[in-house]
Amino acid sequence: MKIKQFLRFAVIGTVVFVFEALILLLLASELHLGPEISRCISFIPAVMAAWFLNRKFTFLSNKYLAWYKELLRYIFVNLGGLASNFFSYFFFLYWFEVAKAYPLLALAGGSLTGMLLNFFASKRFVFVRK
Repeated sequence: MKIKQFLRFAVIGTVVFVFEALILLLLASELHLGPEISRCISFIPAVMAAWFLNRKFTFLSNKYLAWYKELLRYIFVNLGGLASNFFSYFFFLYWFEVAKAYPLLALAGGSLTGMLLNFFASKRFVFVRK
């Protein structure tokens, strides 16, 4: 593992976390959609932002793969990270009262659990240099 590459991945993850947190808060507090629905909606622009930023700054994009195919591969390959992220989010949300009051804590827990899995999956299966 290249430390600089992992640090870039972590920084982008932090930026995307803030981006998704803002969307989550807007949907939950202003539109009153609730933390569950809000998270399902906020994930979509977050995963697209993560793919784009990681494509440009963390990994060298696969020059032989069209961007939309790479995005689809990114989403598919990172389903394991998504599953651990969502599982952790809902686990914290339902088992800890403080997470119910502050859903960003649950979002942070979910984001951290998926980060390592997503890094290795992206590096190995999505952003492959040919």
